[in-house]
Amino acid sequence: MKLFAEHNARQGFVERADFDTVVSRLPVYLQDYARFAYGSGWRKGEVATLEWSAVDTGTTRVTLRREHSKNGEPRVLPLVGGLAEIIVRRRQDRAYTTVTGETAESRYIFHRRGAPVGDFRKAWTAACVAAGFAKPKLRPTATRRSTARASRS
Repeated sequence: MKLFAEHNARQGFVERADFDTVVSRLPVYLQDYARFAYGSGWRKGEVATLEWSAVDTGTTRVTLRREHSKNGEPRVLPLVGGLAEIIVRRRQDRAYTTVTGETAESRYIFHRRGAPVGDFRKAWTAACVAAGFAKPKLRPTATRRSTARASRS
């Protein structure tokens, strides 16, 4: 059987220890966001749009709504182990102070002062450099590929 050369093979995986080193150097508001993305294998935009209404009352699963899924299909993720711990921590950090000084609760699981986490490439790059990695070595998308690879092994 003749095998064809694979020219689009994915590259850029991150080992768990390297990932943990980088995450420890991220701003606090991004640490659980990055851990959830790594643990779930979800895209950064999917994680950023997660709202508390997507978490079931028993905190045992989270549902990604179809409008936030790349393929247009909803996905259900069981919240076990580290993922469940992240959700518990995020629930404790749901409150924030508004610009008028009032206390409010964010509808987003991962937020910065109530707004969903936006572009964090600069923070990620700075954390990689602080961890001793060259800028291009670790990219946020590598966490998704690494999760998929780890789940197959």
